[in-house]
Amino acid sequence: MKALVLEAVKKLSLRDFPIQETVGLYDVKIQIKACGICGSDVHYYLEGGIGDFIVKEPMILGHEAAGVVVEKGAKVVAGSCYADYLNSFAAGGAVR
Repeated sequence: MKALVLEAVKKLSLRDFPIQETVGLYDVKIQIKACGICGSDVHYYLEGGIGDFIVKEPMILGHEAAGVVVEKGAKVVAGSCYADYLNSFAAGGAVR
């Protein structure tokens, strides 16, 4: 997985982060296709923090993501809260 990392004020890098977690019975794995940054991320980038929160070490930015379900746990079925929200969970299904 690639992630945008705030290294210091006004210093960004795009880093690779390997993901080695397995999908649990009630989990879904989502391949991220797009991720946005918000106003908080802009404050972190320009000022090194927001409010009482000060960035003291590298931090991954972006938390508004969209993607595609690529794997689901055996107990993720129609009728579960997530499945109801998306109507169904099928590999390749869009998450919006």
